[in-house]
Amino acid sequence: MAKTSPDLIPGAGSGELAHGSLRLWDAIAISVSVIAPGMAMLLNVTGVAAVAGGSTPLAFLLGGIACLALAFVVIGFTRRMATAGYAYTYASRSLGTSAGFMAGWLYFFGFICFVPMTMSAVGYLAADLLGVNPKLWILFFFIGMVLFVVLSTIKIKVTTRVQLIVGIVTISKLAYPDATQFDPASEYYDAASTRENPRWLNVDVKLARKTRFLGIKEMRRYPELSEMRVLQKANRLSITPVQPGEWKFILRLLDRPPPTD
Repeated sequence: MAKTSPDLIPGAGSGELAHGSLRLWDAIAISVSVIAPGMAMLLNVTGVAAVAGGSTPLAFLLGGIACLALAFVVIGFTRRMATAGYAYTYASRSLGTSAGFMAGWLYFFGFICFVPMTMSAVGYLAADLLGVNPKLWILFFFIGMVLFVVLSTIKIKVTTRVQLIVGIVTISKLAYPDATQFDPASEYYDAASTRENPRWLNVDVKLARKTRFLGIKEMRRYPELSEMRVLQKANRLSITPVQPGEWKFILRLLDRPPPTD
């Protein structure tokens, strides 16, 4: 963790998101993604009830417990592995590369099957709510799939929008234990962390210079930065190394006016 000067976040007060960071459509997209799991569970109730009957509440209770158990495992992994590989990374590092290979592909095929199945249920539900011929569910299915693909690939770039350079900072204090991890009243409290063996460290930084906005899209134009870690595909790490040559080239870019296109 690091303490960052508020001066680096234009238009933001203490504890606030920078004004204008998200548009209306971005907020709607995030809201839909949060509501989606609950909607998927709602759509599955009828099918589960047809099989489980009076045991439906128990089935959902057991399913919820299983989800919480999985969440506990994922949280444990994320605390120990600074990576965004999820199923592949967790399985390969704990069970070996062969298990990771299988887990990664099974996870992929699971999503490939889950999306059409869920969209089919949405099609049946839409036909029923609109009072049209149930056979038209396939029409709503294709409409939903097209919307899903479009929203997944066009203009929904909330995470990449904030990947840009807005300033340069220097380390003002080297790593030291974060006091909040020992405070039971803090949201960052970690019961597994001790003062003798802390798990979370702070690094204080100080603003050295504000710069113009230099975004990922602009940086990808230059072959001098083609090997830069943060520009690699599927990179989702918040902190990545920068080579000396890359750093010098970025400094030269920051002294140039932004491109007009």
